[in-house]
Amino acid sequence: MGETMSRRLKFHLGGEAEMEERAFGNPFPDYEAAASAGPATGGAEDAGCARPPPATDELGLPFRDDGKVSRRVAGPRAARGGLPMVASAGPAPEARDVSSPRPAPRARRPEPGARHPRALPPRGGLGGVRRVPPAAACLPLLPSRCARGWGAPGARGPGGRGLRRRGRGRAPRQPGGAERLWAPTTRPRDVGAEAPWVGPEALRGRPRDGPGPIVQNFTKRIQTKIKDLLQQMEEGLKTADPHDCSAYTGWTGIALLYLQLYRVTCDQTYLLRSLDYVKRTLRNLNGRRVTFLCGDAGPLAVGAVVYHKLKSDCESQECITKLLQLQRTIVCRDSDLPDELLYGRAGYLYALLYLNTEIGPGTVCESAIKEVVCAIIESGKTLSREERKAERCPLLYQWHRKQYVGAAHGMAGIYYMLMQPAAKVDQETLTEMVKPSIDYVRHKRFRSGNYPSSLSNETDRLVHWCHGAPGVIHMLMQAYKVFKEEKYLKDAMECSDVIWQRGLLRKGYGICHGTAGNGYSFLSLYHLTQDKKYLYRACKFAEWCLEYGAHGCRIPDRPYSLFEGMAGAIHFLSDILAPETSRFPAFELAPPQRDRKI
Repeated sequence: MGETMSRRLKFHLGGEAEMEERAFGNPFPDYEAAASAGPATGGAEDAGCARPPPATDELGLPFRDDGKVSRRVAGPRAARGGLPMVASAGPAPEARDVSSPRPAPRARRPEPGARHPRALPPRGGLGGVRRVPPAAACLPLLPSRCARGWGAPGARGPGGRGLRRRGRGRAPRQPGGAERLWAPTTRPRDVGAEAPWVGPEALRGRPRDGPGPIVQNFTKRIQTKIKDLLQQMEEGLKTADPHDCSAYTGWTGIALLYLQLYRVTCDQTYLLRSLDYVKRTLRNLNGRRVTFLCGDAGPLAVGAVVYHKLKSDCESQECITKLLQLQRTIVCRDSDLPDELLYGRAGYLYALLYLNTEIGPGTVCESAIKEVVCAIIESGKTLSREERKAERCPLLYQWHRKQYVGAAHGMAGIYYMLMQPAAKVDQETLTEMVKPSIDYVRHKRFRSGNYPSSLSNETDRLVHWCHGAPGVIHMLMQAYKVFKEEKYLKDAMECSDVIWQRGLLRKGYGICHGTAGNGYSFLSLYHLTQDKKYLYRACKFAEWCLEYGAHGCRIPDRPYSLFEGMAGAIHFLSDILAPETSRFPAFELAPPQRDRKI
């Protein structure tokens, strides 16, 4: 009793310090805070009418109302949670999407003798900036050494070309409804990187209260970072362990990454690169382990899919045959094989389901899948009886004599696999065996909304996919899909709040116990709810990963691998480019195809 009380007291007194040690404080405003900072509408509120929810472009979000990542023009980082912009003096400008339907105000003719905005002296104290006429805002931002601005009559632009009047009277309407009285006769030349061109198409989203380069669009930032990280990864892999062929830390994980890049970009080069790594892994199978993440099932399953996409049906079928030969070890009752995802039966079950979803139904026959499912269920029932928990938790599992909860080694990952539609577990088993077991795990939740690493652990420390809420949330979302009960969705949303607050991990940017893996929980919840709050959170975690290596995180043992290192962060960033089809690698399954391809 005294030991238990001291542990609880230690948790309450030192909990915040422990969380601070394991995770960074989240510097981003949450979605609600961004919404509350949206532009006021004035008249409607004065009349007592409720203000409609702001659109995503009003919040400075890197995606459009349809949930797709978009090009956007943003203000400073502090302005409504938008992407960063080179800092400029003065108040924070409004961040808006270039595709917003709101027309730009009519441009006025610049005052005679007006200087270029960057040459204007500050007014109103430190940081003050004189308002730039909209017509001048349409012109390129020149270096401050320019003595005369383009807005002045008779001023000459780059290359010695002047400004001409567009006819008499009112100027013709520009794209997006903007009107200008003055315009350059040609696109400016001799303008360096510090003076980007701001044409009429960007006027509607252009911050007008001060000069400063506009941030590149979010998609371009991700693509550039992926290219940079891929180069670093390939260079680092030259010194990697040549005998590690696992998907978790070895060459199969790199093959999975390139297969993912092929799926997102449809670039055949990535598929061929994946094939190179597949061939390397298939030459080094050792037969010691049988799971997708840490055994031979992973290289064989990925090899079958890559060969299938390359129309090499003979090689693909050969990989499938070798994979099915491992099943005797899985279903043997005398085997001491565990049931968890990394090293056990659930990991082999994923390999079978992966083939049926990536290649087509019937690639692996239902009888083979059913044998594995039955072995997992019987193992859980046996341990539950031994622990005298058959009524409370009909399916109980352990690894190394410890009853883990999380996705990697624990019950959450096993229940998640059993609830997959491709596993074809009958409804009676799901209702009478799986559902009560899930409820038993739910009741072990901490007050914070997080989950323990094991049933015997009372410390609220880990917020990882392998241990904690980021792994349990997938089980809860799948339970909501299967049983249609709101309590599972409510718990999943509470998990999301924990991940948002404590998910920027000091352990790094990886998938198993890093920021990228935690970010996938937001993408999955966005798929389920279509609530842009979770897409926003995923984009913010991606923005954190864009500064890879700048936060002082710990360096993992395999710094370039899929589940511990750089390859996992690249995988997550690539899924941000196509959030509607994103999925956690080696864990979530794609929607099943209707017909078999081979």
